[in-house]
Amino acid sequence: MIQRIQSVLLLLSSLGFLSLFKFPLAGSVEAGGVRFQDQLLNLNDHAGLMGAAIAGGILAFGSIFLFKRRGLQIGLSYLSIIPALAIFGLAHYFTKEAPISTHYLTGMFIPVVSGLLSLGAILFIKKDEKLVRSMDRLR
Repeated sequence: MIQRIQSVLLLLSSLGFLSLFKFPLAGSVEAGGVRFQDQLLNLNDHAGLMGAAIAGGILAFGSIFLFKRRGLQIGLSYLSIIPALAIFGLAHYFTKEAPISTHYLTGMFIPVVSGLLSLGAILFIKKDEKLVRSMDRLR
């Protein structure tokens, strides 16, 4: 069951969360503000961003191995969307409160993609659940 499409989607979602440590979220043309001293907004600039990325990665990766308990797997997959929204929201807030001109970089869109991958996995998990219930009804 680990080789199912939802497992691949959850793995990609988890890797997306963890790749945020590599890619900056936003940048500016000049240094300024609390979070843009190095002209980049990274996960390391705020503990909330870092915690949300770690939590999202762990939730998405942990739900891969709960394929026998699909209800719990769906719940954890929904929970992994919340850190993606938190990262996007916090990063957007930090770029708007900065006293300098900022622009979004690649890392800003990775949480959105991770959240969409988790939603796709939820759809496939529900599809499997429906198939299993129909097979149980036939017995």
